[in-house]
Amino acid sequence: MLGKIHRVPRPKWFGDPSLNELAVIIAWVAWGALHSALATTGGRRLLFRVSTASESTPHRVRLAYNLMAGITLMIPAAVYMWANVSSPTVVDWPDYLVALQAVIVLAAVLLFVLTARVYDMREFLGLPGPMHIAMADLTFDGPLRIVRHPWYLGILLLIWSRDLTSVDIALNIAVSAYLVVGTILEERKLVAAYGQKYSDYQKSTPMLLPLVKR
Repeated sequence: MLGKIHRVPRPKWFGDPSLNELAVIIAWVAWGALHSALATTGGRRLLFRVSTASESTPHRVRLAYNLMAGITLMIPAAVYMWANVSSPTVVDWPDYLVALQAVIVLAAVLLFVLTARVYDMREFLGLPGPMHIAMADLTFDGPLRIVRHPWYLGILLLIWSRDLTSVDIALNIAVSAYLVVGTILEERKLVAAYGQKYSDYQKSTPMLLPLVKR
């Protein structure tokens, strides 16, 4: 005979929809702030020490960065799933737009796949090996000709092209804001590193949305 399944009770504040959404926003903003802090010069110094990296093993810094981001991501993800259990759907795609929804999702998947063929995935994941020429020489091929940050565009397409609860909308707002702010901060470093070549790329190619230059 099976015993009773005991569910972990949710905190009382989870019963208040506004607090559910606020909790999700706070959790994801905190994670985004930590993620951005680790990408700063001070954050990279800390990761350099923690990962015991050296001049011959610089990939360890990126690997430590990815591991830290992945592990800490579990916290906001758990808050989101917990808060979203009983949240009602407020945006429901009608049946006649399901085909459009599928096209948007497919476009997002293609952005991820095609961009991965341009980026040096070994360097991105923090694995040892030579840097790909597209990263070293700023060769802008594939989706990089459409927008400067195709993966971020893919994320935006995925999170907004689904049925949404009020908690989903709170999550999407936090993630969208983080992507925009993170992109601006990232591009400052790219301009500092690559100078006029990247500045020219900024002028000729939209940042996140096609046909929107800045």
